[in-house]
Amino acid sequence: MLKKIALLSIVAVMLAVGVGMASAGGGINDGRINTFDVASGVAIYYTYGDGYVTDEDGNQVLTEVITGIEVWYATEAGNGVKLFELSDAQIDKAVSASASPSVVIGGGHGYYLGYDRVNEAFYVYGPNYLFQWEDHYEVAG
Repeated sequence: MLKKIALLSIVAVMLAVGVGMASAGGGINDGRINTFDVASGVAIYYTYGDGYVTDEDGNQVLTEVITGIEVWYATEAGNGVKLFELSDAQIDKAVSASASPSVVIGGGHGYYLGYDRVNEAFYVYGPNYLFQWEDHYEVAG
């Protein structure tokens, strides 16, 4: 019995260490959506602000909500340059205005934000770059 407890303890420690190493696995943890896309100079962020949501009791509650998406590029000198920013309203308007399965929402400096209706996912693309992520927060209308 003591051997089983010791073995289970060792397995638990190994799993905890493995999870810690996987979560520390070289990503950039500055709030960007593309945390583990460290080889590119592109950083994608949600923007936040105050807004109202309906809670489970049907009450309107003021809280922090996603207000849009911004895309930055790191120059060789290490300076951040904002490529573009799109508000939640701009995203909703572009997605609602098109029945296409894939919608280019907007962009700047050769990089663009799109929405894939089939996979309910956003994507950013530009010169030698493509990154896609699921719209978990239902940012698109």
